[in-house]
Amino acid sequence: MTVVLASVMQQGCQRLSSMQSDNTAWEGHHIDDLILSWGQPDRTEQLGADYVAYTWVSGGANCVHTFTVSNERINGYSSSDCND
Repeated sequence: MTVVLASVMQQGCQRLSSMQSDNTAWEGHHIDDLILSWGQPDRTEQLGADYVAYTWVSGGANCVHTFTVSNERINGYSSSDCND
């Protein structure tokens, strides 16, 4: 049980660490690469026929990271109430 808990905590810290890096560096990458790194998004929204917004929330729902995706490639990033 302790090993499982430690593993989950480590993964959470790694996710938080990657969320605090330069997120514009994800532009051009396939959305699956980001999902593998960060986990499933908290929400997605279809913005048009070819655009989807993927959103992750961290910091107790205060920090919102949103990536826009077209043809499964990340083409934009924005954040709200984050320290990045």
